[in-house]
Amino acid sequence: MSLYEAYLFDLDGTLVDSAPDLHATLNVILEEEGLAPVTLDAVRAFIGEGARRLLERSLEAQGEPTAPARLDRLLERYLSYYGSHIADHSQVYPGVRETLAALQAAGAGLAVVTNKFEHLAHQVLEALELSPFFPVVLGGDSLPERKPSAAPLLEACARLAAAPEATLMVGDSRTDIAAARAAKISVLCVPYGYNHGEPIEAAGADGVIPDLSALLERS
Repeated sequence: MSLYEAYLFDLDGTLVDSAPDLHATLNVILEEEGLAPVTLDAVRAFIGEGARRLLERSLEAQGEPTAPARLDRLLERYLSYYGSHIADHSQVYPGVRETLAALQAAGAGLAVVTNKFEHLAHQVLEALELSPFFPVVLGGDSLPERKPSAAPLLEACARLAAAPEATLMVGDSRTDIAAARAAKISVLCVPYGYNHGEPIEAAGADGVIPDLSALLERS
């Protein structure tokens, strides 16, 4: 049934709506700094380049300094709090479990390629009972380079023993598209994720699918 040997999935905004927990964590950190909270919509626009960049963009939005030492301190606190509240409100998007199960049953290799720290990605997958689908998980700190570099996608292909030309990347942002293009891998995007506040339809993917179940119609 499977059209591709392997499927690589972004995590936040593609498999899981994690914005509510990222939002709650960020506002705890901002409150500790004596700063104003940010809205959930703002957080959705900031997601996609890792926790450090999320903090940096949140500070920049309030005209706050973003010195490396300050970001280091806030990141440590952020990761500690988030790790303890990683799936309080996060939810798997509709159709994800069924689609992953069908692709797995068809013999396709499945991997998560995210800019989230790898240990946090594992925590999210375990908490939401998605881990059994993914023998390969690559995070933003798994390799020297992260998306939009091609490196993590090509590493995922290698670990799954799949040729890049027989692999599909599924994501929600221009970062996923750029990484797939660099790796010469086909890429589809979902419209409900976190594309930096921009419409994904204009980002240059090979196609936009309404949800993951549409992958089965292409298989």
